[in-house]
Amino acid sequence: MKSFLLNSILILTIFSSAVNSNAQTTGNKSSDSVLAKEEVKNSLRQGQWALMFGIGSNFTLTNFEDAMIAGKYQFSSKSALRLDFNLDYYNEQDADEDFTDFQDRTYGGNLSFLYCINPKGRFNIYFTLGINYQYHYSFNGSSGTSAYSESTYWITGPKAGAGAEFFIFQSMSVFAEYNYLLGFGKQKFTQSDGFSIDSRNFNISRFRSDYAKFGLSVYF
Repeated sequence: MKSFLLNSILILTIFSSAVNSNAQTTGNKSSDSVLAKEEVKNSLRQGQWALMFGIGSNFTLTNFEDAMIAGKYQFSSKSALRLDFNLDYYNEQDADEDFTDFQDRTYGGNLSFLYCINPKGRFNIYFTLGINYQYHYSFNGSSGTSAYSESTYWITGPKAGAGAEFFIFQSMSVFAEYNYLLGFGKQKFTQSDGFSIDSRNFNISRFRSDYAKFGLSVYF
């Protein structure tokens, strides 16, 4: 009888210890899960979209990488695709003779893949790799004469860079980014003195570091 009681007490003690250990493990997992959820204070999640705007040195909204607006789509918390466009246009026209004296316009865009190395916190570091395209046209004439100069060029090539993003709120962040661009293209230059026309074609190449860009992102 004593042996039966001792064995029963031993079995109950082992069972109670196992239950308590399992409950403690489950509680730790739940706490870790809650903590992990609390650490994710951003919108870097699959399916998220973002609109991105540039911020000037005086912290006023301006263009982003010479683009009025950029759009970003998150494939996952670590990877995203960003597309931005630019349109710069300037036209100077003689008010009396209705003659265009000067015109300058640029169209372009960038398609970039972004990879974030630490997507769970408010502060994130990312790298970019993509392609840049730009088309430029300029015209300079003289009122009352047929003398003018005209230039067109296009250039395309890869771009790479790195940036940092800080989430002010879960759906809003500020960022800074720096890029290097390599481009190749063609240029056509035409000039007239009013009597003869000279036209030339050029192969062009360019490698430059882009200025640091500051911006604001809104996720939805």
